[in-house]
Amino acid sequence: MLPDSVIKTTKKVVDVTAILTKGTAELLSNMELQHKNQFEILFTPFAWSLNATVAFQVIKDNAIAKLYVQTVEATFLSIAYERADNKQYVKDVEYPESIRMTFIEDEFGSVRRWANSLMESVAIVDDNGMFIFQDNQNDSKRNAILIPLMKSGLPSGAWVQFKGLKYMSMETVSFDQASPENMLIDITFACDNCWWKTPF
Repeated sequence: MLPDSVIKTTKKVVDVTAILTKGTAELLSNMELQHKNQFEILFTPFAWSLNATVAFQVIKDNAIAKLYVQTVEATFLSIAYERADNKQYVKDVEYPESIRMTFIEDEFGSVRRWANSLMESVAIVDDNGMFIFQDNQNDSKRNAILIPLMKSGLPSGAWVQFKGLKYMSMETVSFDQASPENMLIDITFACDNCWWKTPF
């Protein structure tokens, strides 16, 4: 038979655990969880320069982002390790290769025309169907910040920073006479880096 002191100590531990469990349950029941559909995304130039062309591009980029972005799929930078016997050591930093955004399209082809302008900032097609790459490739890059929102509409405390986004491809676009569904367009961007950013 266990001594009274052991029984009393065990009971105290159980009681404290019960209180903590109840407190955790109450905390979770009152906590506002992050919803995936509450976010804003803002585009900024990769290299700032004060001129009308850049200002117009920023306005156009963010109008598209505000009205048409439906989903953002991001891969973050990661740390690679290598093993030596029973220990692991930092080997390298692995950067994301790309991110994907899904846009809803309107009848005016706003997203497709915007995507085409992004592609032409990388390369244009001449009269012979040959690609000519633009001289300044930094002009085709964008930075962006994804801001998750709280239920109140205020920004949350953890943002996503995208560095060096560059048009890569547009996924297959499907037209279907039998389907009344809205058109969705997936655009993949090459990405220099992606990480969580704490604004304050």
